[in-house]
This record gives sequence, C-alpha cells and structure tokens, in this order.
Amino acid sequence: MELDITRLLAKGEYEGEFAYDYVPPEDICLVPLCRVENVKVSGTFCIENEGCVRINLKIEYRLAGSCSYCLEDASEDIVWENEICFVDEQSDEDYYFDGRRLKLDGAVNEELLMSQPGVLLCEKCKMSSDDDEDDSVEY
Repeated sequence: MELDITRLLAKGEYEGEFAYDYVPPEDICLVPLCRVENVKVSGTFCIENEGCVRINLKIEYRLAGSCSYCLEDASEDIVWENEICFVDEQSDEDYYFDGRRLKLDGAVNEELLMSQPGVLLCEKCKMSSDDDEDDSVEY
C-alpha cells in the first residue's frame, strides 16, 4: 500500500483513512509450525507538516497452525494497534519516506513481527495453563 503525499497535499487532504487486505511474506511468522493468515490493515493518517505523517495503524489477522505444547490444531485472532510517524528524511526515526510517496508494507511487516505471541496454544492447553497459574504458591 502506498499513500501519495503530494497528491493528497494538492487536494488539500491532510487527514484520511485507509483499509486494505495484505498478503505478508511467507516467512513473517515467528511461532514455529504456524502461519499468519487473513491480514487486514486499516488506519488513519494525519499530515502534520511537509516532513511528518502520523499513522494510527491497526492490523488484524489470524495466527494458525499447531499448538506449541501439544501440536494439536490451534488458532488465535490478533488485533494490534500502534501509532507510527513517517519522516521525509532518513534520521533516527524508524520510518521515513521520499517526501512524495509513503510505502506502508515495511511498517506493516515490522508491526506484524512485534504483535505475535511467543507461543500459540489450543483451547485445551490454554485452560491447562490457566489452571497452573491458579495453583501457584506465593512465598
């Protein structure tokens, strides 16, 4: 997905929304024996000045595959939201753009990586894990 900043500025649009389906790279999933499916990206943008575009990014997807404990089928729907800022020159900021076009794919991939849990659990193992927490002993 690409936002054309020059076109938006020419039209006098400094705020807006976007939404699209995204097909991530196949190797984006960090959880062994799992995959990222049905990625939906949406958000709002605000062009604060000619050198900064603030994005409120929302990513929704399904993490599916084998349970990290028992290897049974498992899935989890994940919703991740984060605010990021793109600047028009390379600096200490994480995201930058060429001053004309803002490409979201790199930021979406990074946010997908940050949003993933360490493990994927089936319902049975989730319940077992919750029971273990209840049996903990405080010292």
